[in-house]
Amino acid sequence: MSIGIVFDADGRDDADVMLRNAEVAMYAAKRRPGPYAVFEEAMHREAVERLELKADLRRAVEDGELSVVYQPIVDLQFGEVVGLEAIPRWERPGRGPVEPGEVMALAGRMGLIERLGRDLLREACAETAGLLGLASCVPPFTLTLTLSAGHVASPQFTGEVRAALAASGLPAENLALTLQGTALLDDVELHVGRLTELRELGCALGQGHHLFPEMTAAEVADLLREAAADRQSLAWSANVLGDLA
Repeated sequence: MSIGIVFDADGRDDADVMLRNAEVAMYAAKRRPGPYAVFEEAMHREAVERLELKADLRRAVEDGELSVVYQPIVDLQFGEVVGLEAIPRWERPGRGPVEPGEVMALAGRMGLIERLGRDLLREACAETAGLLGLASCVPPFTLTLTLSAGHVASPQFTGEVRAALAASGLPAENLALTLQGTALLDDVELHVGRLTELRELGCALGQGHHLFPEMTAAEVADLLREAAADRQSLAWSANVLGDLA
């Protein structure tokens, strides 16, 4: 439970203003350690900025204003570029570029992650297929996309990947999909199903910053099940230790 506290020492604020400020403080408490937060004027400014950021991102996603940039993946042993990592780029008008991680996290909270991930997948596949055609590259040159577990859980996801590959002409073996987010461990069996479908398409799989190009879907699934079991064990241990404290 999070609690927002507001003081009106001089008695000038009306009830509506105090309730608004208490709510702002409550949401600030949710983002901070500890069960409560005392309202400060800076919290209101931050709340307004967050609302503006959300409105700008929603407009940018709906209008297709985000672009894709690429980070080379280099084989350090041979000094060769063996792939590209596709990263969403948002140049916020009047504010400059926003960190990709912040864009993805905010899109997830706003329910925009499926639309953003779908656009990223489609554009990155098309551009990489064009690059492969120009450079006459062959596997193992790989396009790596990091997608949220929430997007991958969508029933339409495998179809979206299949459609992006078909439209672009990018071979499935040139695409690696890494999944990110703790939601991956919340419903392991659902994601195991998705991983199996993707592996059957020929895509490489990964989790977080780890890519498992040679592993089967079943082997990756075993890793996820072990991670979920470890997390449950840690949670159980924390609860037991808390009860003993």
